[in-house]
Amino acid sequence: MRAEYLSERRGKKVTLLVPQRGDKLRLVEMARDNARQSFAERRDATKQGERMAAELQARLRLANAPKRIECLDIATSRARDRGRHRRLRRGAPHKDGYRRYRIRTVEGTDDFAAWPSAAPALPRPRASAAGYRTCW
Repeated sequence: MRAEYLSERRGKKVTLLVPQRGDKLRLVEMARDNARQSFAERRDATKQGERMAAELQARLRLANAPKRIECLDIATSRARDRGRHRRLRRGAPHKDGYRRYRIRTVEGTDDFAAWPSAAPALPRPRASAAGYRTCW
């Protein structure tokens, strides 16, 4: 049945070979086990993110569980000061929301003094964003 479907899509006859014994059979079994394990890990990661959001809601006494968490990390090393903005959505990293900033207004290694120079560059919520809380 699968071969017929694939033949229709390709426009030519397709033959499926299924190993019955030996190294190729073990390779197919290993690939099947890896796929099952990968699926289970992704499913568990989603549940873990939901659990962490519920725990954060309880600990911070929030009305709703946070859907998005944003943080700013200031790294000071030698002559280079950098700020990195990270974003999590539903407990998982949201890479499109990551930003990097160069800190030029502070001399030395003072993380607290460098924080305000990167914070204005962070994206701001829309005025209609109900329930949005910020710490700055």
